[in-house]
Amino acid sequence: MKKILAVATVIAMTAALFAVCSVAADPAVVITAEQLSAAESTYNGVTVELSTEGGVDFARFTAGGLDPHLYIKPDIKTDASNHFAAIKYRTTSGAASIDAYMAAAEPHTIFSAIEADGSWHIAYGDLEQSGANWTGTFARLDPMNGGSLKEGDTLDVAWIALFASEDDAKAYTGPAAGGDTPVAPSTDKSDDQWLCGGDPAAKSTGWWMNPINGPDEKYIKVNFTANGYFDGVKGYYLCNPASAEVGQTVVKVQLLDASGSVLEEKEIPVDGDQWYETNFDRSYAAGTYSLNYVAVSGNGGWFVFGSADADDSTVTLESNCATNGDTKSHPIVMLMGADAPAEGGEPTPTNPGTADASVIAIAAVACIALAGVVVAKKVR
Repeated sequence: MKKILAVATVIAMTAALFAVCSVAADPAVVITAEQLSAAESTYNGVTVELSTEGGVDFARFTAGGLDPHLYIKPDIKTDASNHFAAIKYRTTSGAASIDAYMAAAEPHTIFSAIEADGSWHIAYGDLEQSGANWTGTFARLDPMNGGSLKEGDTLDVAWIALFASEDDAKAYTGPAAGGDTPVAPSTDKSDDQWLCGGDPAAKSTGWWMNPINGPDEKYIKVNFTANGYFDGVKGYYLCNPASAEVGQTVVKVQLLDASGSVLEEKEIPVDGDQWYETNFDRSYAAGTYSLNYVAVSGNGGWFVFGSADADDSTVTLESNCATNGDTKSHPIVMLMGADAPAEGGEPTPTNPGTADASVIAIAAVACIALAGVVVAKKVR
């Protein structure tokens, strides 16, 4: 009987130890205060400024109107399974809620009721609350919505984290000190990543797919050398406006490695002449790549890659498309996210606290097991 009690004690202590040492899973992606404060487009007079206090970085939003919001560019994209969100904030404003939008407009998700006591809190939201509109894209944040909001009210946001589990979202308290965090794709757009030398003062038509669903398979292949990390591409395309006659024109872009293998493939819905951004699912290190634009069957209209003069021998272009007499030497295109952090992909999440807890747990379990053996021997 004494032996049974000794073994049972060891088992119970081991289970209790693992319960104490268990930690929440790392977030799938974290939108940082730096990224929020770097956003280029705000609405209704709101301002956003990166600040630091007590070792905490945060984006301070100051209301200039009754419906302030901010567009995050580029949109934060993740797997659609990561729809549970946590946001660390503090405010003394009269706002009723913090809202997340999956696109530029409705529908949206409301984070749990906010507390306006000037202390840091964490609120939660299920982005699938927005219904079919949630496909893994976080495009807009309304930091102060409704209630008795006044001009000059402020709200601080330290981070927004996305998870596949509601329990993990509610257990998360923030990035571990000194640990790597899987941050959302960078909003930095370094000039040294332009593939046509810089933002051209004059844009011209370039390489045509017209009609886009013609009998020949059209392609435009841009070969380039990236001089730093990148996680997206931004190009100037001239396209027909979407209409009932031709519908929405869609072009596919493939990112190829030096051997010609497809690393990623994205579809680009286009609507009129403008800049278009395409975000990849991971970051890529400096090296030789190609962007291969191909027609997607079943849609009409035209697609034209913009061109400009540039002095860059590292960029070449191959195409079976027609050109105009004013087509210039280089495509108008740039790489986004030049400071993306990890070679060949997003960083592998590491949490020193988690690792230490695992080592301690293993050592402690071994010690407890040994102690149990000693106890069992003594009670024989």
